[in-house]
Amino acid sequence: MDQKRLFLAIAISLAILTGYQFFVAPHMPKPPMAPVETAATAKGTPATPAGAPGALAQATPAVPKNVPRVKVDAPRLRGSISLLGARIDDIVMTDYRETLDPGSPFVRLLEPRSDDHPYYVQYGWTVATGETAKVPDNDTVWAASADTLTDKAPVTLSWNNGEGLTFKIAISVDADYLFSVKQTVANASGQPVKLFPWSRIRRDYKPEVAGYYVLFEGLYGVAEGTLKEMKYDDAKSGGEKKGGLAFESTGEGGWIGITDKYWLAALLPDQKVAQTANFRHIDDHGDRYQVDYLTKDPSTIAPNGEASLDSHLFAGAKVVNILDRYEAGRLSRRELVTGLSALAAVSATSALAQTAPPALKPTAIDHVSILVADLQRSADFYNRVFGLVPNGRDDANRILRLGPKAAPGERGKVIVSTGTKNLQDQLF
Repeated sequence: MDQKRLFLAIAISLAILTGYQFFVAPHMPKPPMAPVETAATAKGTPATPAGAPGALAQATPAVPKNVPRVKVDAPRLRGSISLLGARIDDIVMTDYRETLDPGSPFVRLLEPRSDDHPYYVQYGWTVATGETAKVPDNDTVWAASADTLTDKAPVTLSWNNGEGLTFKIAISVDADYLFSVKQTVANASGQPVKLFPWSRIRRDYKPEVAGYYVLFEGLYGVAEGTLKEMKYDDAKSGGEKKGGLAFESTGEGGWIGITDKYWLAALLPDQKVAQTANFRHIDDHGDRYQVDYLTKDPSTIAPNGEASLDSHLFAGAKVVNILDRYEAGRLSRRELVTGLSALAAVSATSALAQTAPPALKPTAIDHVSILVADLQRSADFYNRVFGLVPNGRDDANRILRLGPKAAPGERGKVIVSTGTKNLQDQLF
């Protein structure tokens, strides 16, 4: 029975990875939400400078509720951005409600520090060793170029430190769940300045998790080409041993985030800039969890010059067919699908690897079968995103076999069918 369940779970996981966009329910229940807050420091910088992502918030204990804000009004997202601290901290998804009742509230993904479950995204800079430049912090009040951010109208936040440095954060959002962010520093001080740009997602509480065996919830990402997943309890225990730092990795590419059952907030850095990715637990009057990026090397801003860093933020539902719409030049579709769509399935495989070995040891998965509504549309999708090509078909039963361009006899194919058999039967 355990062996049968092992094969079934592996097959279902792979089916989700390659065909999840065809099986997403129109209304998904909301997982328990929780507040978040984390931090990060960089090698070559003071341990906890005021502007560092790993520094504890120094704001007054009573976080103000009424702060100046920029409204967010996009096709799938609504909410606002706090000008106090430049936080993206108020986001609801207008395609999903908390219950099946059409009058129930929209699902809320991000929440301000002043509310019950703080969960937010923040961008900033920290000074390099020996530098004394004043950088924005949690209590900085930014100016905005417009009152509303839409999918057609970006917004730029700006702040001048009074010493010749102007900091800008340009934010745009598409018609789905992807924010584009450009951090810029302009130097009119007359002296060169070295700064480390950073970004972070912070959750100021430990949420209740659904507890599904094949569905991961927690701190998540890809670093140095390897999937990294860390449960909240593991982040806490690991952080307690290393001053709050539970995981660290430096290199180019990848992404990091915090994933719930159906929703994801993830940072996607410039894929060609080396950065340090961190998973953190902060014990500050409660459990706070954070993932953050800090550039490996500082940006040197010459007098009368400026330096910028581009990145992206995914904040929304884990729906693969939405990821497919992102065009090359912003983020490649394959890069997004290979990374973010893995959230729907890869964690199941890693969890299964921890079970006791079955009596009959599996060596490979020969194929996965998926029932679809439109055979040609599905074939086009797998060719465009994964590079799979037809290698056989059964017209009488409406079955198309897809696989990579490989030598004869090599395994690894997806069978797409419009037949009426039960999905479990098709999987085997």
